[in-house]
Amino acid sequence: MVFPWVILTFALSYTLSLGVEFVAKRRGYIAKASYRRKKVESVPLLGGIAIFMAASVGLLMVDRGVGPILILSALPLFIGGIIDDLAEIKGRTKLMAQLLSATLFITLSGKESLLLHDLIPHTWAAILVTTAFLVGTTNSFNLIDGMDGFATTTGVILW
Repeated sequence: MVFPWVILTFALSYTLSLGVEFVAKRRGYIAKASYRRKKVESVPLLGGIAIFMAASVGLLMVDRGVGPILILSALPLFIGGIIDDLAEIKGRTKLMAQLLSATLFITLSGKESLLLHDLIPHTWAAILVTTAFLVGTTNSFNLIDGMDGFATTTGVILW
């Protein structure tokens, strides 16, 4: 059985994406050719707004304890993504946003959220492993984000 929150989150994501697409086209927020985009058609920017909003609603429906932590932790990535869509920020700046998000997640969620926290004897080592995992995963999605839906397809498969 598919949980109602999955259907709601999907429907909300789809509906909000259409709204963001309409506004982006109307205001001229369209992807332009650059070294980062191999194929540029009329692709509206700022789709992350719709995804973040829908995911936030879904997270709050599923778990009111962890949901807010995940949402707060993702805020630097969300803000960085909007800025990157509009002005293409440097990789160093993106890395700082990713590290800030990982730090927020680790700080807000506690020791139990650390990867391998039971197997690694030192908390600092588990923090490094968790940070490397979170930043690495974020970077992998960022790298495939401009590949015509590849990030979405990968995200759906991983989900």
